[in-house]
Amino acid sequence: MARSESSLTSFEQILLEAIDEALSQLGESVKISVLLHLGNRFKIEKKEIPHRVNEFQNALEQVFGLGTRYLEILIMKNLNSKMRFFCQEPTHEWPEHELTFCDYVDVMRRNFEETCKNQDEIGVLVKEVEAQAEYH
Repeated sequence: MARSESSLTSFEQILLEAIDEALSQLGESVKISVLLHLGNRFKIEKKEIPHRVNEFQNALEQVFGLGTRYLEILIMKNLNSKMRFFCQEPTHEWPEHELTFCDYVDVMRRNFEETCKNQDEIGVLVKEVEAQAEYH
């Protein structure tokens, strides 16, 4: 089931922005061609990429071959830069082995979700403390 862009989570939006910026670094016409190719040949619409990261990565390999690593690094750098705004400190330990692109996206998604969960819990605690202060 395809999701509308308005129903994407914040992490999904951040990931799509990171991908969009990486593809833009290759040139606007290349970006458009890649996105069209993903849709036409691989049946992966842009808004579906966050839910089909493995398929997206495999499609990039078929299109770019070894050049895919360069594009993956650009996406990871962009994603890391964007995530620093949300995740000031890493909440998960990094594995000792090298991460694949898909592993990296998964770790960043978990970091984002954990940070959001912690922020929600902090917000609830603050509201409880404020409510108690008003009561007393």
